[in-house]
Amino acid sequence: MKRIDCRRISLLPLDHAHLTLLLESRAAMERSLGLTVSNFEVHCDFLPDFLGEVDVALKDFMIPKVAENPEAYEWFTHWLIIHREENITVGGIGASGLPDEAGQVMIGYFTDQKYEGRGFATEAVECVKNWLFKNPDVKAIRADTPTEHFGSQKVLQKNGFGEVERDGEIVKWILER
Repeated sequence: MKRIDCRRISLLPLDHAHLTLLLESRAAMERSLGLTVSNFEVHCDFLPDFLGEVDVALKDFMIPKVAENPEAYEWFTHWLIIHREENITVGGIGASGLPDEAGQVMIGYFTDQKYEGRGFATEAVECVKNWLFKNPDVKAIRADTPTEHFGSQKVLQKNGFGEVERDGEIVKWILER
């Protein structure tokens, strides 16, 4: 299994079997990877059932896309953000698939609320950004944040993203190569 080691964290892209196991039981999936079982919690004012929405994305997008694209599964999957010292999942990150016709890729990320404000999301975005830009077809990375989610906006700003548009409750960001 591929893995990206960063300063304090590792990013682990889940294969089809681990995505399926995550949908059934986060604890079982973490145990299968030799991780400390997390009591994962996400506080999200704009989406109270955030982890339920992650399950929908797993079922409707990630699992089918990873099955269709086994040679490039890491572009479609959920990557665990693992605190190396504690050997525990502290968040998740991923891309929306291979670059589109304009060479753009959308990313999304989240952090366990117990680990918010400690720079793990910033470090994860930096590592994914570097990995994505190794592909010559990637010309830009996009991300969207809720207008009131200032922590997530700071993560993108620290990684060089610039705001390009405000669309109602969403702020759109881009980082060009």
